Amino acid sequence: MTAAAAVTVVALAMTVAPSEAKAASSFQIPCFPYGTPNYAFGQYIGGWGYHVAEDVCHNDGIPVYAAADGIVRYSARTPNSYRWGNLIVIQHSWSGRTVLSLYGHLNNNRRVGAGARVKKGQRIGTVGPRGASNGYWSPHTHFGIRQTTYKASTGSYDPTIHGYEPRCCAAWLPSGKYVNDRRSNYDYVGAAISGSRWMYNNGQSVLTFKLWNTGRRGWLRGGDTPVRIGATNPAGRTSIFSDGGAAAGWSSPGRIELMADTAPNRLGQFRATFKSNGNTGTRSECFAPLVETVGWMRYLGLCATMTIRPPDWRGQRYATYVTDPDSGPTDLDSTASASDLLPGDRRSVKILVKNIGELDWKIAGTNRVRLVTARTNGRTSAFRTIGAEDIDASENWIAGSRPSEIDGRYDPGTDSVVADEDGLITTGEIAVFSFVTTTPDKVGNIREYFTPVVEGKKYMADTGSSVLFNILDRGYHYSFVSKSATPSSWSPGVTSQDVTLRLKNTGRESWPIGGALELRTDRAKNHLSAFATLSGPDPWLSRSRPSLIDSNVTDPGNTTTVLPGQTGRFDFTITVPSNLAAGKYKLYVRPVVPGVAWLPEDYGINFPVTALPQRDSQVMKTVYGGSQTNFARNSVMNVKVAVKNMGRLTWPVSGAPVRLATTHPRDRTSAFRTLSGVDDPWLSKNRVSNIDGRVDDLSGSLGPEDVTEGVTEIAPGEIALFNLYLTARPAPGYYREFFSLVQDGGGWFPDDGYNMLLKVR
Repeated sequence: MTAAAAVTVVALAMTVAPSEAKAASSFQIPCFPYGTPNYAFGQYIGGWGYHVAEDVCHNDGIPVYAAADGIVRYSARTPNSYRWGNLIVIQHSWSGRTVLSLYGHLNNNRRVGAGARVKKGQRIGTVGPRGASNGYWSPHTHFGIRQTTYKASTGSYDPTIHGYEPRCCAAWLPSGKYVNDRRSNYDYVGAAISGSRWMYNNGQSVLTFKLWNTGRRGWLRGGDTPVRIGATNPAGRTSIFSDGGAAAGWSSPGRIELMADTAPNRLGQFRATFKSNGNTGTRSECFAPLVETVGWMRYLGLCATMTIRPPDWRGQRYATYVTDPDSGPTDLDSTASASDLLPGDRRSVKILVKNIGELDWKIAGTNRVRLVTARTNGRTSAFRTIGAEDIDASENWIAGSRPSEIDGRYDPGTDSVVADEDGLITTGEIAVFSFVTTTPDKVGNIREYFTPVVEGKKYMADTGSSVLFNILDRGYHYSFVSKSATPSSWSPGVTSQDVTLRLKNTGRESWPIGGALELRTDRAKNHLSAFATLSGPDPWLSRSRPSLIDSNVTDPGNTTTVLPGQTGRFDFTITVPSNLAAGKYKLYVRPVVPGVAWLPEDYGINFPVTALPQRDSQVMKTVYGGSQTNFARNSVMNVKVAVKNMGRLTWPVSGAPVRLATTHPRDRTSAFRTLSGVDDPWLSKNRVSNIDGRVDDLSGSLGPEDVTEGVTEIAPGEIALFNLYLTARPAPGYYREFFSLVQDGGGWFPDDGYNMLLKVR
C-alpha cells in the first residue's frame, strides 16, 4: 500500500440542512483563514441587488485552492466592466448534480487554465491586491456555489455567472454553509517550506513546514493525539535528514514536532534541524501530517530537496582588535582607536577568524592559510607596512595584499592568544592574524576588508572582517573629552548655569588660548541662541559664540597655547529666559576657526535644558476632616489641600493672589459651597480659598505643627496649604467636585484634573 493510499481522514457525522443549501462532504473552503464575510450570502446591497456568494479571505496574497475535484470551465482576467478581475470557474459532479464553484477577484498569477482537471485542495491562484487584477476591490475572494451547468463553451465567459441577483437567490447556494459543515476532523493544505535548501557535508540546516489546518479539530502539540509530520514513501520510515536520531525538532528519527497548538483555520508550523548524512549531491525527503494513534492525513507532496556540498574551507568573522603599534602579535589588551588618525599614523590590528568549514587550516607549509585583502581579493592595500625596521618583523606585511600568517589560536576561555602545537586550526577553533597598518595620505572614512586564503587553492568566502579608519587632514581637529552637567530642569531662581567643555587637540595645529579657535552654536550653524548670556562672569562673545579657549587642562602652566595632543577648556554661562515655553531643549556647540572652517568632526556636543512651565501645580496631599463616603446632608466638613508649586513663578498670597477655584467648567457655582458660619468661608460661590500657609511637613495631618502661617509667597518647589469647608447641600448620591488654581490678573493654571469624590447620605 502506498503512502497516499494509507491516508486516514476522519469525517464528521452529517447534519441535515435545507435541500438547496445542503452541505457537500467532498468540498472544502477555498482559502485560509476564511474569516467573516464582509458581504454575506443573500445580503441586499443597494444599487447591486442580492449578493449570491461570500466575500472572504481578506488579505492580498492568500493562496486560493479548489473546493473539490472538477474541470476548470473558465480562467481569465475579465473585462474591467465585469468588475471580476481574474475569475476562475470550476464545474463539479456531486450526488448526480452539476455544481459550479466561483473564485473571483484573484491576482494575475492563476495556476490553472480552462479545460484543466483539478483536485480538491489544489492551489489555483491567490487573492489579488486592489487594482485592475482584482476588479478594483479591496483584497478578498468572492466564493460562490451555483447548482447548474456552465452555459458557455470552456474558456468563454458565461453571462449567467454574476455576483448579484435582483431576487434572492435563484440557483445559488449559501457557499459557506455548503462547505463548512462537511469538513473532516483532520485535514490540511500546504502553505510553504522555508529555510536554507543546502548544507555542507556534515553540516545542518533548519527547515520550517507551514500547513493550514483546514479540519474541524485543533492540532495539539502534546497529549495522547499529537499532530506531527512524518517521512513518507513508505509512511513512517526513518528520515535521511534526522541523522538516525532525535535531533532538534524531531520527536523520533522520522517525525517532526508541531511547534504550538493550532486551531482550525490557523497556520501550523513544524520546525526541525536537517543534518547531512555524509553524502554529497541532491537528496529529497517527502512528508505528510499524521495524528498519533488516529492515522495519517492525505499525502500532498510536502517535499524538501536539499543540496549537500562537499567539504570546504570556510571562515567566520569572530572579532577585531585595534591596539598600539608597538604591541606584539599576542597582545590584545593595548586597546587603541582607528578613528581620527593622521597620515603616517600606525595601528596594530588583530583579525580573529573562526574555522567553520570541514577542513583544517595549516599554519605553515604547502597550502597554508594566510590573511588577504578582500573586495577585491588580493589587491594591494593602501594600509600596508612592509620592511619597517622599528616594529616586530612578524608584524610587517608579507606582501602588499597579504598582511599576516596565522600568529596563534585564540582561547575564549582565557581571552588570550596561545601557540598551536599541532600546526593546525581545526574546525571550531579561532585563528589570530596580527599585523601593523600605516595610514595613507588620504582623508575620510576608509574601510579595509580582509578574508583568509588557502595558498595555492582558493580564497575563502568573504567573512566581512574589516577595520574602519577615520583619516583626518593635517590641520585643525578635535575629540570630545568631557562636559559639565546641567540641571535636569530649570526653575525660577536658577536662571543661569556655569558650564565647562573640554576638547582634545587631535590635529597638527596649536590652539591659541583666547583666540583663533572658538565655540559657536550648531544645528543650525551660527544660530542666535535663546540661552546666550551677554553679561556677568563668562559672558558669551555674541548670541552665536559661547566662548574662546580659557585654559590648557593638560599643561596648566601653558597660558598661551593648547598643543597637539593636549586638552583645552571652554567656560561659559547658560541663561534660561523667564518667558521660555515649557519643554526640552538642547544647546548644540561646535568648534570653528573663524575665516578658515568648522572643524570636520561632529560629536553632537550639547547641553540639555528642560524648562518648567511658568505656572504649574501638583496636589501632594488631601486631608478630610470627615468621611468622603458618609457625608451627612447639610453637614459641614473641613478639607485641607497641599499643592506644590511646580512652575517657574512665585505664588503671591495677597495683591494678585493665587486661589483655589472650581472647574469643569471654570468658575462653576459649587453645590458644596460654604459662604458663612465657619472660620474660613469660601471667597464666593466659585472661589474656594486663598493660600493659608506653607506646608513644611507632608508626613503629618497638615495641622499647625506642619504649616507656617503668615507667609507672603510660595516659591517654586514649595507647598501651599488651602483650607476649605464643604457643605453637603445636594440630594443623597455620589458627586465629584473639580478644582484648579487661578491667579487674579494672571489667568488659570493648567488643569491637572484634581477632584474630590463625595457621597451624600
